[in-house]
Amino acid sequence: MTCCKNTLSLDLYPRDILQQIVFKAGASNLIELLSSKEFLQQNPNLKLAIDYEMTENSYTYDNRSAKPNRLIYWTSIKKVNTSDFKNSKEFEEFYDYCVRASTETQMNLYYKVEFAPDFLELLGLLQNLKSSNSVKLFLNLDFTSCHLHFVDLTQLFASMSHLKDCLIGFSITGGYMTNFKGIIDLEELRDVEELSISGCKVSGSFSRCRKLQKLSFVPIDGDKSLFDILELPCSLKCLEFTDYSASEPRSHDGATFPCLDSISICCFEDPLPILVSDVIRLMTGPNTQNIEYSYESDDCVDDFILLVKEASKVKGFTLKRLSIEGHLSKPIDIYPSELFELLYADDEKVTGQLQLPSTLKKLSMGDDYGFNPQIIKHLPPRLDYLRLMNKGGSWDNVYTGFPMTLKCLELPRTGIKDVVGFAFPQTLEELDLSSNEIESIEGVAFPRCLQSLNLSFNEIKEVSGVKFPVTLKQLNLLGNPIESVDLLHNEFFETLRVETLYIGCKHPGNLSYNLPNTLQDLHFNLCENLCQEFCGNLVSIRLDSCLLSSGELFKKQSKLRYLSISNCRLVDVSVNYPQSLEEVHLISNGLSRVPTQLGQLSNLKKLRLSDNEIPRAVIEFKQNTLEVLDLSYNKIETIQLSFLDGPTQLKQIDLSQNELKSITMGHLGHGNGTFHNNLYELDLAYNMLMGEQVLALVSTLPRSVQCLWADSDTGGVLRAVNYL
Repeated sequence: MTCCKNTLSLDLYPRDILQQIVFKAGASNLIELLSSKEFLQQNPNLKLAIDYEMTENSYTYDNRSAKPNRLIYWTSIKKVNTSDFKNSKEFEEFYDYCVRASTETQMNLYYKVEFAPDFLELLGLLQNLKSSNSVKLFLNLDFTSCHLHFVDLTQLFASMSHLKDCLIGFSITGGYMTNFKGIIDLEELRDVEELSISGCKVSGSFSRCRKLQKLSFVPIDGDKSLFDILELPCSLKCLEFTDYSASEPRSHDGATFPCLDSISICCFEDPLPILVSDVIRLMTGPNTQNIEYSYESDDCVDDFILLVKEASKVKGFTLKRLSIEGHLSKPIDIYPSELFELLYADDEKVTGQLQLPSTLKKLSMGDDYGFNPQIIKHLPPRLDYLRLMNKGGSWDNVYTGFPMTLKCLELPRTGIKDVVGFAFPQTLEELDLSSNEIESIEGVAFPRCLQSLNLSFNEIKEVSGVKFPVTLKQLNLLGNPIESVDLLHNEFFETLRVETLYIGCKHPGNLSYNLPNTLQDLHFNLCENLCQEFCGNLVSIRLDSCLLSSGELFKKQSKLRYLSISNCRLVDVSVNYPQSLEEVHLISNGLSRVPTQLGQLSNLKKLRLSDNEIPRAVIEFKQNTLEVLDLSYNKIETIQLSFLDGPTQLKQIDLSQNELKSITMGHLGHGNGTFHNNLYELDLAYNMLMGEQVLALVSTLPRSVQCLWADSDTGGVLRAVNYL
């Protein structure tokens, strides 16, 4: 949108129409308008509509939306991250407007921290946000896939200390690789309404969090005594915990407990430990609606079901949602009204005698004895989500008329061989038929609203002229003996508009393919003869265990941002890398040298060349945009990096698992007019460096470095530590 100095005719529209326009436009498209105070003054009705919509809705920034799809995991279209903003700058500008205008709204900030740039961007954003009495902030931090060895929690909380009064929710999930420095002090979070902590050290008591309504807690080893149900605040409505979270049981005489609406429990050794029994007996009440239970061992969980049933009678509650993951040997006799999930039943009578409520909207079932497809004829009529899975069963003479309201149907591992006769409801948007025995989809009448289709790990050889609807956006064909794919048109010669495509053979083989120009994300696995030029609209490409031919695989005017090539033996293959690339991952390809073209990519931010055969890493970068460099798991004895003069954006370098015998910052391109003053972490672990050499490097590091990860033989045990 372009701002103008005159009043727009749009400002003359009725208020309800303006509100609908603002809602449809979305937060990201309003940023330019919000930045102009003059424009808003000249269009007061439009401003009122904007402010009204802000108070009626919450807004989310998910930093994954700013990154290209890495195509590591298949994610159905409904689970793809949704963000109201394209980048952190938009989120900050929108947030600032709400603060200036004293607009009462909620802003949700989700950060998946994978590398140093993510963490540093997060710190900078939190520091820039202003405290507010009107804007409420929910902060969700995910470190589960973090490649950093070191994260300073003290630094994190210092960056957000001024936001304490507007923080209503805080969630942090640690990763197995990352070492957190510092402890989460619950006193700093005493005013939050939602709190989720997993894998971090914690001090204080949850009883201090007087406004807390939702709590999820998974402690690290050795920190199990913190969780005590006697110290939970009475304001609590939702509780999620693991049975090893608890301290030793104490007397409950005279104690007051919160009355929970929702309970989620995960048990490991005992299917019904004292803590779990106490929570169900003492903390359920008339408003208890949701119970989720998971048991990770082999004993039966029938006693837990019995406990819940008895509590429902005593406390007078009726469940809306019930999820049971564990071995059952007796029929269920307590049912929820809306969502029911039942996994790992041990006897057919458990599912054979189910009496599913007609009000049920979501159903997920699996069992150990083998799935019985006959249950389909007894399904509630108003289901919008159905997942049935197991080790297989016979579909002969089975009625396959599914509820006509279904939007998502998942039938993985159910022994399906032929789907031609299936009566899929036309409302269906997602369909998962993965890990079955389907040989052909010719003649299958796919629903006209279908957007996501998973056919991975079947026996399909050809996909051409299929009755795919033009609405189809995601298609997964991994793990099939696929030979030919033509997705230009469907059986009715309508142009297909697939955007995300996964193709993979069961064994390496030649593949003939015609792909639509609408493709944005493409994953090839175990495919040979990949020599055709890819379409210019692709944003992400992932090639695993494929056979490539030298040539122009990518158009010169490519939009490609992400390229991953792994296990493809690129020794004798020349690849034309597009200048648009921001991330390049060339992992396990037998490379003996770094391709010179990589240093010439003007937009490159992340370069990963791990697990190759490189003995000498010499890279001349023609730009200073690079943020992450990973050369781990090679045979590097010497390294020399060079950059343009001035400060670089380099924040993380991984040289672990190599054969370096000496290293200086000069070897990494720092000095002589080039400065790595943004560097956060340098990993030198498991090389041939002596402790004295690492210590000598410390004094030459830029002040920005917070982690120098290298070997230490303290106490006679070789292990990697942070030297800073």
